[in-house]
Amino acid sequence: LLYSHPNNNDDDGIPLPSKIVDTVITNPPFGTKNNEGIDVQFLKTAIRLAKRAVYSFHKTSTRPFLMKLLTEKWGLNAEVVAEMKFDIPNMYKFHKQKCVDVEVDLLRIFWEEEEGKNDGEKADGSDVANNSTVTEDWQEEEAE
Repeated sequence: LLYSHPNNNDDDGIPLPSKIVDTVITNPPFGTKNNEGIDVQFLKTAIRLAKRAVYSFHKTSTRPFLMKLLTEKWGLNAEVVAEMKFDIPNMYKFHKQKCVDVEVDLLRIFWEEEEGKNDGEKADGSDVANNSTVTEDWQEEEAE
């Protein structure tokens, strides 16, 4: 179940409906030691919640695995948008050094817009160019 597609509606324990926000930004635990795969669980939940894209930090060493999972198994688009180093201080009993620089990727995961939408039309049907999501009530107040 851990590596099943995010749209399979596995119960992730987050009491929010799917596609509730436009973009999710997440910094999941790196999935080492006693929590192997936790980073993938965070990704699945983020993808379920997002309408358009997810930005997520991951150890660079996991890049080949995650890119294959995201693009080949889950059929999503993914790219590395930044490479950096995180300075991780000694915080846990199993940490042996005072601090460690960990190479990290910022991944952007995204998917195609809904079919049948024009380039200037958002997924909710409103027009991006003139921001036509204004409500009727607001327009009436302006006219007075």
